[in-house]
Amino acid sequence: MPATDYSGTDGTHAPMIRTWREKIVLPDFYCAKGGVSWWDEAKSKSEPLKWRMHGGKLYHGIEKRQLGHYLRVNEITGLPVGLVVYEQCSGTYLYLKNFLHIEPVVLGNGRIKGGASDGAEMVNYARSDFKEIAHAPSKTN
Repeated sequence: MPATDYSGTDGTHAPMIRTWREKIVLPDFYCAKGGVSWWDEAKSKSEPLKWRMHGGKLYHGIEKRQLGHYLRVNEITGLPVGLVVYEQCSGTYLYLKNFLHIEPVVLGNGRIKGGASDGAEMVNYARSDFKEIAHAPSKTN
């Protein structure tokens, strides 16, 4: 039984763990340093979502479907999962360590409009919970 499925030459298949009963999508990166390992999921977001009903707090989200897969990956491997967000509007890389243990927030009807996730159910995490880890280099002409 293969440990992971190949992602395919056309990029339409996510790498996954296969068990006898299910296929579980893996986060983007398996990381290891100093004898410690973890998973990281990476996202690129145009800007954080500002939600009036939550005091104008800023949020970044992932699809609820993905969260379910990452919870299973954590359960099977015993490894934490982090979330890396590249915030295009600020050029900032943000990191939320072991985000599976943080209660996500569902905003509005929980569905997103537009973009690659159009119509998908989303779960969100406060931008203030993320740690800034880097800034993209400035573009020069």
